[in-house]
Amino acid sequence: MPRKIRCLLVGALLSIGLAHASVAGQVQVMFDPSAAGLTGSTFSADDLTGGEVSRISNGPVQSDGSFTWTEAGYLDVTGTVLNGAAAVPAGLGATYTMYFAFNIAGYQPNLLSPGYATSMTMNLYGVAGVSTFSIDGSGNAAVSNPAAPVLLATTSLLSLNTYATIESFSPLALDLEATYAGDFAPVVPGVFSSPAASVILSGLFLHPSAGVQIVNGGQAFIITGGNDTLDFIPEPASLTLLAAGLIGTIAARRRAR
Repeated sequence: MPRKIRCLLVGALLSIGLAHASVAGQVQVMFDPSAAGLTGSTFSADDLTGGEVSRISNGPVQSDGSFTWTEAGYLDVTGTVLNGAAAVPAGLGATYTMYFAFNIAGYQPNLLSPGYATSMTMNLYGVAGVSTFSIDGSGNAAVSNPAAPVLLATTSLLSLNTYATIESFSPLALDLEATYAGDFAPVVPGVFSSPAASVILSGLFLHPSAGVQIVNGGQAFIITGGNDTLDFIPEPASLTLLAAGLIGTIAARRRAR
């Protein structure tokens, strides 16, 4: 049994959060794909689930052991959860695709401390038809869309913290994890509706070593698949999250000292 060492690696994804279902007060959000010109049934969900393709690139290590990192990729939404029951809404992954595109910049204080994002964009798109996600010949995440993507919603970063578990040293194998929180802002009228005045996304992104490829002499990581979950939380619940110390880069920086 390989010895497991909990340490921070680089900004493993998103990646984007807070422990899945660790907070009370999830809110149901209703989705109407037809409002964006997509063919599919209306559905309600309190979670979105899926997997991703992405690349993490690390900057040079400084004299104090710190370094910066970037990550870019896509989170393909393949299912939903409502009151604990998983489902695939009619049309999702068949007549239309829904995915998040993200770009992250982050900071690593040292190899044994959690990292965090310093900036992040993560937008939700809808596409008529079935999009395909891959790693291209240059080792970057890529998407091929059968039609022009429609911007459905944007998010604003509240926090993104990243961790890694070393599963083995020879060969080196890593499990990557990230927790995320961000404000959710619909763009297309009528696509999303919720009883909450505003909603935040609470994400947990889990990537076992089988889906983490170490490349470029350890300076980059390619992520494929994984188990990503995004919960919808009513905005007032963010006060509870703050009290629990789960969001905010200030808390991350204090832990890193």
